[in-house]
Amino acid sequence: MIKRHHRVLACIVAIVMLGACLSGFSYAPGLGNIYHEASWDIFDGTTYTSYVTEHSTHGIERAYVVEADVVNTKLTPIIVTGEVHSTQTV
Repeated sequence: MIKRHHRVLACIVAIVMLGACLSGFSYAPGLGNIYHEASWDIFDGTTYTSYVTEHSTHGIERAYVVEADVVNTKLTPIIVTGEVHSTQTV
């Protein structure tokens, strides 16, 4: 009887783990399921984050986000290459 409970518990754990792995590690509005996230502190109050997501028509997408405290520091945002697609304040 105990072995049967162990099998049922093992099946439940396996299904939960499979669901967590297939759904991505986290979710972000506008990006969808995030499969890889890496973050670096590049300056005091400034964080650079890279996301890898999957898009249904475009395949793998990469998003790069810089979060900076421009009010309390002497940082000034400057775009050297590329373009700003959107800015958001939370």
